[in-house]
Amino acid sequence: MDPITQNVNANIEEYINSLAAECLQAQGIVNLTQEQKDAFAASVQEYLSQAALEVLVNRLNSEQLSQIENLDPASDEMMEKIQQLAAQVPGLADEMEKRFRSDVEYIKQNSKVPQG
Repeated sequence: MDPITQNVNANIEEYINSLAAECLQAQGIVNLTQEQKDAFAASVQEYLSQAALEVLVNRLNSEQLSQIENLDPASDEMMEKIQQLAAQVPGLADEMEKRFRSDVEYIKQNSKVPQG
């Protein structure tokens, strides 16, 4: 398993938090007030959590999907289940990593979270 996959599998929530912190270093963000930075980081975290869920849902079979369909997307239980499934579904962690990297680059270049 490559280091990127290990990083994603280790703790997705922690990884998302580190990506949000990385986004705070973007040129258009670094000079915001702390309150604005906190709100921006929360927005990035929410967006990346949703991105992880989208990637996950697109890769799951019906049995795996049934394990998450009734969970609150923002819950700790959902994050734990995403981590568990990322470790079980071949290539899922890599796909999440690619999505995260693409989204983080967009956020850093545009100083905003993608819409939709």
